[in-house]
Amino acid sequence: MKFLILFLGCIIVSCQNIKSEDTFSKTKLIPSKIDSLKSRFEVENLIRNCDINYKKFELKRIEELDRDYERDSLTKLLAKKLKVNSSFFKADFDNNGLTDLLVIGDNKKCYYGFENKSCDFNSLVLMNFKGGNYKISNVERTSFNYSFVPKIEYINNNVVLVIYNPKSEYRGHVYEKERIDTLTYKFDTFIELANNHKQANIEKIEYSTSPCFGTCPVYTLTIDNKKNAVLLAKEYNFSDEYNDNDEGFFNGKIEDEKYNELINILNYIDFSKLKDEYHVTATCQSGCMLKITYNNGKVKTIGDYGQVGTYGLKLLYQKISDLRFNQKWTKK
Repeated sequence: MKFLILFLGCIIVSCQNIKSEDTFSKTKLIPSKIDSLKSRFEVENLIRNCDINYKKFELKRIEELDRDYERDSLTKLLAKKLKVNSSFFKADFDNNGLTDLLVIGDNKKCYYGFENKSCDFNSLVLMNFKGGNYKISNVERTSFNYSFVPKIEYINNNVVLVIYNPKSEYRGHVYEKERIDTLTYKFDTFIELANNHKQANIEKIEYSTSPCFGTCPVYTLTIDNKKNAVLLAKEYNFSDEYNDNDEGFFNGKIEDEKYNELINILNYIDFSKLKDEYHVTATCQSGCMLKITYNNGKVKTIGDYGQVGTYGLKLLYQKISDLRFNQKWTKK
């Protein structure tokens, strides 16, 4: 209980120190289907019908988790302190006038022996767009099913999603400290709310991945400020079956839209202020190395074992990875 008191004290201070980056103007609410949802049954049906990957999704309050995980007991205590006692919440995260839906539950992706328990933990936001279009955005930073407490909060009238992570420990050993992530909807996903980010003159982006215990793609991709790119595909880039004939050196020219997207993300997350090293506690994961040359030869290098150091970095890695398939490449 002592750590919760200290942790919640830090929460209050951290939220008070965050300032809005822009003058915020709230869009007038446009009534939609989500506004009329009242029951678990209605919410579950909407989620299940929106995405085939969530056909078995079941809403659960955090206090209803019955997994035998020590972290879950700490998450329950934290949820009680934060008064997060429902399985779904509503807010307009992207300020488009349409109410979005934050849900907590179990997607029923269970391993053998857990069929009758909440073996899974999921927190999702169903984004609501014009024309009755929806998109599910997963707000879990990692893929390890760690439980956490998502809470809708407001900073200068601007809605944010705050992710409260309790510490993770096993038999008295702490392997992940308490963590608070304040997220905003930007670049079509949820990433850390940034303030006072600077516009760096980015001269070169270098990105490389390392092997995992499996078929993780291993490659190096370099892009200069003229959008010229070189891809060295080493293994498992184009198939889960190793085929040396498919790999090799490729040259390409990155399209303006995709290049500008990378630059905008890098500047928004203020890459030069991020840590030099990130790592998950799990083993057999793929790592990556990101090297940014900017502002007349300055260099920022980030090593990230697990490739989920921050929400912003996770997004950047995915955008870089996608370039292997959404750009034109010529094999040397």
